[in-house]
Amino acid sequence: MLDQLIAPDIKALIEEGKFEEIANFIEDRHPAEAAEILTALPEEDVNLVLEKLPLQTAADIFCELPSSLQSHIAAKLNKNDLAKLVINLSPDDRVDLLKSLPEEQFDSVLPVLAKREREDIKKLASYKEGTAGSIMTTDYIALPADMTVREALDKIRLEGPAKESIYTIFVLDEGRHLVGSVGFRNCKLRQYLPYCSIMNILAVLLGGGTGAVSRYLLSRYIAEHSTAPIPLGTLAVNLIGSFFIGFFFQAFKESTASPAFRLLVTTGFLGGFTTFSTYALETISLAEEQEFGYTLLNLALHNGLGLVAVIFGMLSFSVLKSLIRGGFHA
Repeated sequence: MLDQLIAPDIKALIEEGKFEEIANFIEDRHPAEAAEILTALPEEDVNLVLEKLPLQTAADIFCELPSSLQSHIAAKLNKNDLAKLVINLSPDDRVDLLKSLPEEQFDSVLPVLAKREREDIKKLASYKEGTAGSIMTTDYIALPADMTVREALDKIRLEGPAKESIYTIFVLDEGRHLVGSVGFRNCKLRQYLPYCSIMNILAVLLGGGTGAVSRYLLSRYIAEHSTAPIPLGTLAVNLIGSFFIGFFFQAFKESTASPAFRLLVTTGFLGGFTTFSTYALETISLAEEQEFGYTLLNLALHNGLGLVAVIFGMLSFSVLKSLIRGGFHA
């Protein structure tokens, strides 16, 4: 509807040669809206308007045009003008456009592009339509695993404006293999943990999720098979978690394990596996039901046995270490 209302005015301005007015009007619109308006014009007029716009603005609008119209416009460009257009498109849009052109035109424009852009196009063009590779982009931000969030933010601010994808951060090792990814759009950690390693965040994220699911499954299983007057499921996960936090605390004192692995096990898995909040709520619930004896019992078991479990975990590691060393010496 919008295109049918405005297109005649644009056509009149074209006939009067008032391209500056057209450019001012078009640049104030979102590229998708501008493309909708231009689509109602004859193909030669669309091409004429695009030529009068700044190159990046023209490229943004071009991406929103119907693919058939894109192909017709691009097919009429010489290789240098086509190369200028292609450079300002995102990597996946470049490939989609060039693959729609005759093979000889595709081949003619590649030598005009920079080496890196040629390699990206050839790589993306090699994937078959309908596969994940065919919709990939190579225009993303990659960060080393040992970079802090503060350093990562500095790099994102520097490189982000020129990248197509900045809302997912890809973490790579020294060999540029994928270690993991962090969603940046909703990442609140960027406000509060500026010096925390990205690898540490991934470790806590993975460990915490695994621990929380394990807690849920175990505590639910125990609750469904228990007739005890106090919540044994929560007690069990907290005592098991207390034992292992003591065990690994002692183990890590003598270990060369990386900080990320320590966080994965302790803050992540065991932090997600245990739950103080559920224990507190269940204790209050017992008190509200006037089960004061069971309330005190729940408090005593969690706090008293929790401390014992930590100490027992620490002693267990020491005993295990002695047994292993004794076995080696034997």
